[in-house]
Amino acid sequence: MIEETVQVRAIEGDRLLLEARPRSACGGCAARGGCGTSMLASVLGRRPIRFSLPNTVDAREGDWLLVGLPENALLGGSLLVYLLPLLGLIAGGLLADALLPASHGRDLLIALAAFVVMGVTLLAGRRWLVSGQVCGHAADQARSQGRGYTPVILRKLPASDRA
Repeated sequence: MIEETVQVRAIEGDRLLLEARPRSACGGCAARGGCGTSMLASVLGRRPIRFSLPNTVDAREGDWLLVGLPENALLGGSLLVYLLPLLGLIAGGLLADALLPASHGRDLLIALAAFVVMGVTLLAGRRWLVSGQVCGHAADQARSQGRGYTPVILRKLPASDRA
């Protein structure tokens, strides 16, 4: 189980609006001076991640919670976000190559088709992952939780354990 500390920002009915501040290992890495990830993080900053979950621990606004996500959800999500679009890029290019007749500008059309299919698969994977997590219908939330991509509240943290 991958665990993260989050803060309750608001309560809407029986749902908690939670906020997590992403952390990075860049501060402790010896290669941080020449690392592209470290440079990108310093330029772009770290935006908080906001999501909602049912209030199963009687939390109040300002409370800190420990939420968890199964490791296989991270692996499955990574495959959907990285591998599926890559396969879409390759499949789109191969399909366009097989279907388009030889003509001037054919290579440009093949590249365009490859990127269009990659974009569609990226959006499809994203939609699959986030369906029902923040503001979807109850049926979408149940499907999302059934796939294991929705974090669960593990416990409310005492003041001494807060990040």
